[in-house]
Amino acid sequence: MPRISCANHKINLVVRSAIKNTPIMLKHVRLLNVWITKIKKSVELTKVFANAKCRQRLDNETRWGSTFLMLEQIIKAENKGLLEEIKAECPCPVSLATILIPAYLFKIGLAERQSAIIAEVIPSILRAISDWEK
Repeated sequence: MPRISCANHKINLVVRSAIKNTPIMLKHVRLLNVWITKIKKSVELTKVFANAKCRQRLDNETRWGSTFLMLEQIIKAENKGLLEEIKAECPCPVSLATILIPAYLFKIGLAERQSAIIAEVIPSILRAISDWEK
C-alpha cells in the first residue's frame, strides 16, 4: 500500500520548523505563552476572557495547530477590545501588527481554504519569516 501523507501534518511541521528557526518568532511565542499563563492564573482575567467567549490557549509542541489556535484567540480578544481592557493589569508583551498578523494571514491563506496545494506552503512561510525579520 502506498503511504499517503497528510498536507495538514506537513504544514504543521513546516510552521514548527519556521518558528524554531526564526529567533524573533520563537521569542515572541514564548513571551505569549508566559502572558497567557499569567492570565490563566488570575481568576478575574480568566472570567473576562470566558465571558467574551475567547478563552486563551497555550502553544503546545505536541498538539497540531496549537500555535494557530493561540494566535487566533489573541486576535479574537483584540477584536473584542479585551487587550485594551486588561492593559493596565496585564499588558500583551507582543505587538500584534508585527508578529501575529503575518502568522494569522498564513493560517487564513492556507488552512481555512477549501483547497490548497503543498507547494503554496513554502512561499507563504518565507513571506511570514521575511515580515518577522523586518
